[in-house]
Amino acid sequence: MPRGSPRGTTESKFDFSSDRRAIIPLNRHRWDLTLHAALAYSAETGRRLSLYLSAHSWDSRIPSAAERVSALLLGDSSDLSVPGMFPYVKGMPEVVNENTYMGLKVVNGAEFTAIDIVHPPGLRQIAISDRVSVFLGPPSGIILQSDATQGITFPYMPPNTIMLPAKGVRLNEARYGKVLRAGSAGKGRFGLFRTGLPCTPGFALTDYKAQGRTISKTLLGLYGRKPTRTTGEPGKCETPLNVAHFMEARMPDELVRGIQRLRGLSKETVARLEQGETNGQGTAASQTPRSD
Repeated sequence: MPRGSPRGTTESKFDFSSDRRAIIPLNRHRWDLTLHAALAYSAETGRRLSLYLSAHSWDSRIPSAAERVSALLLGDSSDLSVPGMFPYVKGMPEVVNENTYMGLKVVNGAEFTAIDIVHPPGLRQIAISDRVSVFLGPPSGIILQSDATQGITFPYMPPNTIMLPAKGVRLNEARYGKVLRAGSAGKGRFGLFRTGLPCTPGFALTDYKAQGRTISKTLLGLYGRKPTRTTGEPGKCETPLNVAHFMEARMPDELVRGIQRLRGLSKETVARLEQGETNGQGTAASQTPRSD
């Protein structure tokens, strides 16, 4: 294959079966992959997928239909703990987006298993199919379980579980105003308030939240966070990394030779020590006479 030629194909599919996770640099791609993975997990386990739409309210104006849709499509990020939509399938991995119960280890980045969901009275449901439903509003809370919750018991709740309640957050106008009000920025106050669960399914993670985790099967997004000057798209890793070329380009020759020499000396020292012990000579320390 010519150097620099792309290795991906448009026919390739994302496989989230068998507990496979995606590690992706950009949040906007993570949001799309999360919905895709939730559908795949629902099909694999045979459990129903429930899609909850977070509640959005505007303080002093009536938003356009386009702004309402943009608000729903806006997911969670480092400064926005509540996503616009929340897919739920029983047994799915769940990652908490903010510090909630420090003593119970319900903190930002902690992973749990979703056990159940708590509905408020009168929450409207639209059945899309036998396996998929859309709820026109957020749940009251979600029941979570992990190794850290073992031994915890709350009244009227399953043992070894905790409940993460829904919460309200105000969206920052400086960060999200231009995104949600394209073409109409500055006309009236932004004033957007969102209510939903401060967590997200753990099928797709950013590289930041994936740090320190042991993931046996992964889908890797090998591209940068910033667009390149030539194409405007994020930089990509499209060819296999040549380790020898990579090291030569970044390490001076004298440093490489020095490391190789130290490795050789280390092997010689270990070999001499082992040979001395075999011959019964012992180490230098053992041959030093003691003085009482």
